[in-house]
Amino acid sequence: MKPLIIYPSAAFGRRPEIRHYADQLTDRGFTICARWLTEVTESLEQAAMNDAEDEKSSDMVIIFADPCFFSTDETVPRGLLSAARMVELGMGLAWGSSYPHLSQ
Repeated sequence: MKPLIIYPSAAFGRRPEIRHYADQLTDRGFTICARWLTEVTESLEQAAMNDAEDEKSSDMVIIFADPCFFSTDETVPRGLLSAARMVELGMGLAWGSSYPHLSQ
């Protein structure tokens, strides 16, 4: 049986934390397809293209929601303002990816 390919979607600033989760999933037999966790790109355009290619080749996308959005504060940290995770959610839905939702 082919291992499930997972694309983890989270704020870039959470990369060390998400790498930890990716390692745990790999240890359990899943394949992680997310160059953003390990590679440095020369441009934001290249990073976006890599993300789209990785997500499209995955079977499942895991969206890691940001806890700061679950507050009554009127502002959020600047590092979370790109909204790339929301774009990745939309792309995955369009491509028919499966989506568990994890928050923390």
